[in-house]
Amino acid sequence: MTRAASVDDVEVRDFRLCDLDAYVAYWHDPANAALEALGVDRAKVYPARKMREMLTMVVERNEALETSQLSILSIAYRGATVGVHELTGLERNGSAVMHAHVWATELRGLGIGMISYVKAMQVYFERFSLREIRFETPTVNAGANRIKEKLGIARRGTGTFDLPILKAPVVTDTYVVERADLPRLLGILAALRAEQRPGSST
Repeated sequence: MTRAASVDDVEVRDFRLCDLDAYVAYWHDPANAALEALGVDRAKVYPARKMREMLTMVVERNEALETSQLSILSIAYRGATVGVHELTGLERNGSAVMHAHVWATELRGLGIGMISYVKAMQVYFERFSLREIRFETPTVNAGANRIKEKLGIARRGTGTFDLPILKAPVVTDTYVVERADLPRLLGILAALRAEQRPGSST
């Protein structure tokens, strides 16, 4: 039986230049069939070189700021980057749509996503003074929808998500997390951490 990921083994931090190779490979590796399943048109994805140049510029500009303003966060498991969280439609003091991309397929099913979702939301709420974070999760993405269920995030209905990189608009399940919900979500991680503590009776 595979052991679940520890809360403290999962870190969410600013994207770094050393994460570029894995990020670019995720979008350009022909073996990554998950992108096609989600309706991504590879011909519309930024070329690898341009993707590198743009992200390098974003990271270097952010490093010159007193306070980080990055909207792309790396998901690290035991020190190794395994995916990212990103925002689109960002409106400071308002809302944003949050996304997750995990490329370490061999680590799926350990609960890493459930932990990183909460940690990323905490960063985003504070960094951009958001009132709410929305998710437009493709209905076909059972794993991502299951994470919301485990976190007790209620489905608000269905919608469509349309980005330039998609072949066509994607049918989604809509979720909204308000800033006031964050303490409850952090409490879930605290309870999980207590369960995982050596000597725990649960």
